This record gives sequence, C-alpha cells and structure tokens, in this order.
Amino acid sequence: MKKIICIFIITIMLIYNVTVSAENKTELIYFGIDSCSECIASKIHIDKLIEKYGDSIKLKHIKINNKNNEKLFLSYVNYFNIKSKVPLVVIGDEYFNRLEDIQNKLEGTIENTIKNNIKTIELQKLDEDKEKEFRKDYMKGVSIVTILISGLIDGVNPCALAMLIFMLSFIMSTKTQNKNIIGIGITYASATFITYFLINSLNLFNSTSS
Repeated sequence: MKKIICIFIITIMLIYNVTVSAENKTELIYFGIDSCSECIASKIHIDKLIEKYGDSIKLKHIKINNKNNEKLFLSYVNYFNIKSKVPLVVIGDEYFNRLEDIQNKLEGTIENTIKNNIKTIELQKLDEDKEKEFRKDYMKGVSIVTILISGLIDGVNPCALAMLIFMLSFIMSTKTQNKNIIGIGITYASATFITYFLINSLNLFNSTSS
C-alpha cells in the first residue's frame, strides 16, 4: 500500500513540475505566411533557436492568412506602431519585423528575456470597430503616388513579360494569320485569368478553413 501511495505522490509531483515548467517558459510569437520568402527564412532560423533554447522558450506560430489571426497581428502592429508586414516576431517587450534583425539580434534578445524572466506581451485581437479605425488611419499614410508606383512595379512582372515575348516570337515564327492571332490572344488572356482565379480561390479556401 505504501508503495502505491509513494508512486502516486511521485507521479503527481512529476506532472506538477512539467506543468509549472511549461507555464514558466517565455513565449515567442511569430507571425508569418507560407508564401513569403523572408518568412520562410525567418522560420528556419527561429526553429534553430527553439531547438537551442527549447527548455526556456516556446514558439507560438500564427499564420495571418485567416481573419482572426490577422486581427491579432494588427493588434500587435497597432501596439508597436509599426508597418503592417511579415515576418513579425514578438518576445518579451520587443519586436522584430526584418529578416536581418531576426537573424542577427533575436538570439541576444531571447537570452536577455530568459535571464531577466521577462514575460511576452499578450494582446487580444482587434474588434471590428478598432480594426476599421486602424485600417482607416493606416491608409491615410498611403498616397496616390505610392499606389500608382506600386501598381507599375507589380505590372512589370518578369513571368508575364517572358510569356508575352514567347507568344510574340511564336506568332512571328509561324506567320500566323490575323484571325488566328486574335484566337491565340484570347486563349492567352483566358488561361492567365483562369490560373490567377484558381490560385486565389485556393488561397481563399485555405484562409477560411484554417
């Protein structure tokens, strides 16, 4: 009977110690998306740090490709008064949203946070009214010129230009008649539209289902 009681007490103590240890870990919050090259590079570096400091920190990985996670992301963006961009890493009372800083400065901040037992800032997601107000204020800083330049930069798409050059070369080399040229153009435009539509539909489906 005594052995059973001892085993029971030891089991309770082990469970308690594991629970306390998990609660005492410093939380590292990482916001990102799978299609972002900087996010991928940052996540690889963060995983290495988690492996190294796993006894003292725990990772909270938040993908912002759904509405609720985006609202939480915007809450941190609003709190730190920074640009709305990923990757974003929050640990203790500090943040990093540049790949260079994540790779060069994050580890030092982790060590300092562990050493001084600094808890990571915990925020709630923005409610509907605050989100609208934040987006409205954020867009005030975006000028028409910025939008036009961004549109021009996005329009100069190397893939699209390469396809256009290929199509023009094909038409010129085969000496296609005018009627066929119109058909080829319609086919190209339709294929481009369908491809972008399917890609964005897939992204929308992943966002709503996650």
